Amino acid sequence: MKKIISIMLMILLIASFVTGCGNDKKEEESGKVDIETSGNEMTIKDEDNEMVVSTNLKKSVDLPEGYPDDIVPIYNDLFLMAASKNSDESYMVVGLTNDDYSKVAKFYDNALEDAEVIMNFSDENGYNNMGEYKGYTYTILANDEQSDDLDYKTTVNIILVPGSTKMEIPSDDEKPDLSTETNNSSASNEIVIPEGKEIPKDYPEDILPFENGEETELARIMNQNGQKMLGYMSTSEIEDVHYYYENLLKDSSTYLVLNDSENDKEIVVAVDDYQFRILLHRNDKSTGEDLKFKTLIQIIY
Repeated sequence: MKKIISIMLMILLIASFVTGCGNDKKEEESGKVDIETSGNEMTIKDEDNEMVVSTNLKKSVDLPEGYPDDIVPIYNDLFLMAASKNSDESYMVVGLTNDDYSKVAKFYDNALEDAEVIMNFSDENGYNNMGEYKGYTYTILANDEQSDDLDYKTTVNIILVPGSTKMEIPSDDEKPDLSTETNNSSASNEIVIPEGKEIPKDYPEDILPFENGEETELARIMNQNGQKMLGYMSTSEIEDVHYYYENLLKDSSTYLVLNDSENDKEIVVAVDDYQFRILLHRNDKSTGEDLKFKTLIQIIY
């Protein structure tokens, strides 16, 4: 059971990377999710998506039908722990290997040498390659496997979304008038931290401060496979939070808006030695969060 919990935590974290990338429609209510277990697999379905997860880590799941292996190949002898195909023809694959992540990085750098690279970096924990190639936007993550429950050295995650997800930053005259006190304020030092939670000591708050809404509250912290996620909530509207971060970060060495829909927004940014993904979601009753908070923010670093 501990292994299955580790699997599901990993998949939840990876799924958070692509929140808002594929679907601009706001769901008014949570959809029905069906979970079926058969043999060595668990199948999780809703109206638009189907994910298959290996439940014993001894038998790989199959690649989804239609996966473009000729465009983004699967790493050599990768154990496929989970795979999904969604209604928008996007794919996600989660795998494990005993090879060091540096070998995985070399494999994908070679396989994607002709791609239009958006971001490619490695550090002591892993590798991240993001770009566009032959009609897909891809994200490749290879991280040191840090769970005692999984007997592998490296976790590999592949996310493919059809088409381009890059969005142009609007010019000043195209932006709505958001010259409010919220947007002109400095970063908040008054974020509410519920009992039992704390901001991680290694979070670079001086580089990426919290948005200064009328009220902000720390929601959750995750640390899985070398990727860290901090989530908080703001009473500011999603447009205000978006332009707060744009004004703060638009002159960074890397600043990309990957999604800018009405209800979901995503920014990828490199500042100093840090790389961040900032995911914004307009809060609604389907999230289960307090509706006084208008925007949910995830920062992956």
